[in-house]
Amino acid sequence: MKKTPAQRRIDAAIVKAMKPAEVTLTVRKNSFVDVLAPTSCKLGPTGGNLSTVAAMRMDDRPRHPRVFIDKKEPNKLKIRSKGATIRFTIKPDGYYPIGIAFKLIKGEPNPDQLERLGILNFETAQMLRTMHTLTITDSFKDEGHDNQYKFSVVIQRARDCAIGIIDPDIVHES
Repeated sequence: MKKTPAQRRIDAAIVKAMKPAEVTLTVRKNSFVDVLAPTSCKLGPTGGNLSTVAAMRMDDRPRHPRVFIDKKEPNKLKIRSKGATIRFTIKPDGYYPIGIAFKLIKGEPNPDQLERLGILNFETAQMLRTMHTLTITDSFKDEGHDNQYKFSVVIQRARDCAIGIIDPDIVHES
């Protein structure tokens, strides 16, 4: 049976929605902070912040139907209901993702802590890591509207094996 043009458009939208949102985190020059350095080096380039500064961007073509970065808030990744798979690419080549952590910073967490730690929405056991990319799926299971998470991508610098943290936000938009 042949599909109608409307059915083909719906099928194409579903396939497009299933593709990962491609997010690039580019470590800014001279901004890397080694979080394991001796105490005397604990002040980062942002005045006490232990985060490595990175520019976050997404390719606009084609625009992902559920994930976007608002130009007014370039450090917030916004995700529409029902969530999406997100592939973070770390640049330049001398840096590698080694993990990710989440913390609910806006919203009401469930008493069992799964939502507070992001475990309810971001199943880190299902995280895929290859070379310079880290892929997670936001299942958007929380019941709170506009919940906001601080997420920290843990990276490692190849030349000296130093550990750094990139620290943007994720906002669930209902």
